Formats: sequence, C-alpha cells, structure tokens
Amino acid sequence: MSWGDDFAGADPVGAPLDPTIMIGADPFFWGAVLLALGVAVLIGWLVGAGSRGKQTDAAAAIWEAINHAAKAAMQADTDALPAHAAELQRVLRARLGKTLAFGAELNKRVKSLDTALKGETEDKASHPAAPAAAHDAPSGHAAGDPHHGASPSAAASVTIVSVHAPAAPAHPHPHPHPHPPEPEKRPMSTKERNDALRLAVADFNDYWRHQAAREGDMRAIVAELCRPGPRRPPLSHGGKAH
Repeated sequence: MSWGDDFAGADPVGAPLDPTIMIGADPFFWGAVLLALGVAVLIGWLVGAGSRGKQTDAAAAIWEAINHAAKAAMQADTDALPAHAAELQRVLRARLGKTLAFGAELNKRVKSLDTALKGETEDKASHPAAPAAAHDAPSGHAAGDPHHGASPSAAASVTIVSVHAPAAPAHPHPHPHPHPPEPEKRPMSTKERNDALRLAVADFNDYWRHQAAREGDMRAIVAELCRPGPRRPPLSHGGKAH
C-alpha cells in the first residue's frame, strides 16, 4: 500500500487557506451590523421628526418676530418712528403676508355672500317724506271770510268769487338727493403722519401683545387648513349627491 496515494489531495504544510466567505461569517457579526443599521435609522427618524415638529409649529417664532418689531416701533422717538413702522410692516408681510392676503380677499367675498343670504340692501332712493301741503279751506269758511257764520239765507243770496293760486300737489315728487362727492385726498403733514403712525402702532401692539391668544389663533388656522373634514359624497350626473 502506498501512503502517497492516500494523501495526494492533502494541502502541503504552510499553504494559504481560501478567503473567508461573508455568508458563512459568525452570526454575531451579522447581528452587530443589523443593530448598527437599526440605531442609525432610529436616530434619523428622531431627527426628522424633531425638525418637522419645529417647522409645523412656528406660531411662537412668528409671534416673537412681530412682537419685537411692534415693541421697537412703540419705543421709537418721533424721528425714528416712520422707519420702525415700516419695519413692522415688512415683518408682518414677511411672516404673515400670504395669510393676510388670503384672509382679506376671502373676507370680501364672504361679506357679499352674507349680505345676499340676508336679503337686505341699502335703499338708496329712501329719503325723509316731505310734509303734506295743507288743504285749502272751503270757500264759504275761509279765514277772514266776512260771511263766515252768516245765516243760510244770507249766505245763499251772496255770490262769492274766490281766486286761489294753484294748490301744490298733496304728494310732490321729491328731488333725488345726490351723494356728496368723496373728499379729495391730500398728503399729510409731518405731524399728522406721525400722529397717525403712533396711533396705528399703539393699536396694533395692544392687539398683538396677548401672546397666548395670538399663538392660539395661528395654531387654530393651521389645524383648520390641515383638517380634510368628512369625505365628500360623489355627485351624480344630475348634480345631486347619491
């Protein structure tokens, strides 16, 4: 028997082994990899959720920015007041411009709809009724008639000829009262403008200074815009809901 034939396929001493195949790696290695991936995904989700939460609830930041501009305008002296009032207007348009424009335009249409549904309108032809003209007294009993109170026989034997001016109609046609023309606009004086700015800024600050109320209003608007409401039933071809 030959020993060489039995051990012909054996690797010689010191020969390099085959490279490690990853599929056959230790299960602990794969567990560590999966655990690391899970932790990375969890951290990314938490960071994204935090950023989304901050972007959704911007009421506090909006209130703070506008309140800072309003307080600066309130504390400004007369010379600096126009610039600070303009800055307040700029901040308002930057932070709430779309909301203000949407609300103003929508409010006009809603008021028109409310007026039409109410069914009342201003009567432009209405005016105070003119006093009715006094009726002429009968010719036989006119004031200053020398025969007033005379006996029937005497009154019958006297012919009275009276000439009267044409009586005014009982209900004369009133002349329409034209609407007074709107006064023409003129530039304000420096004092008038400063007084108007001071009053407008003070009025705005008195409204905006209630932080909880204003932030609540903004959150309520966002919640209303994000709420889809009940599902609208499909319309039939005749325009009626099934």
